[in-house]
Amino acid sequence: SGFGLAVNKRAYHKAKNNLKSDDLQFKNQVITTVASVVSLYWDLVTFDNDLKIKQQTFDLDSRLYEDNKRRAELGAIAPIDIIQAEADMKAAQQDVITEESQVLQQEMILKNYLTRGGLDNPLVAVARIVPTDHIEVPEQEPVIPVQDLMAAALLNRPEIEQNAITLENARLDLLGVKNNLLPTLSATSSFSNAGQGGAISTTP
Repeated sequence: SGFGLAVNKRAYHKAKNNLKSDDLQFKNQVITTVASVVSLYWDLVTFDNDLKIKQQTFDLDSRLYEDNKRRAELGAIAPIDIIQAEADMKAAQQDVITEESQVLQQEMILKNYLTRGGLDNPLVAVARIVPTDHIEVPEQEPVIPVQDLMAAALLNRPEIEQNAITLENARLDLLGVKNNLLPTLSATSSFSNAGQGGAISTTP
């Protein structure tokens, strides 16, 4: 029990594995944070595009309402005919207000992710995030085989390597447990020289 380098160095190997696991955990945290920021940003781009569309709809409905109002004043249409145009304009205006609130809320969430203090800083709170990208759908999406995607995931995902390190640490623990089940051998020995003890002999 306790014999051999592998058993006695298992704590050293586990410490090295844990250090590597901590690095992988940090890498995984960076990947998760970046992916979250990218996802939130593209959500903001989507909301901003929706706001522009709803603003255009509101402008068109407002123009139609003003045109119908002038035509009703000239007697070209009945005054009751402008009610539907006014209702469409009010609905479009409400959609614009709702979408503006959605954009502001998404900006607030994104600023909390991008800054350390979040909205506690007044400059950050009043700052606006203006997206400069646009969602573009490719005409032809490249087809990648599923096995290639799985191989890339197994190669690049830190969780896979972390699980392998966990299994290696479990193997090292099992090595220690199995070694503790082995018998213990103790050996003792002693050496003495009686000629060095006692009084000095006076015999010639």
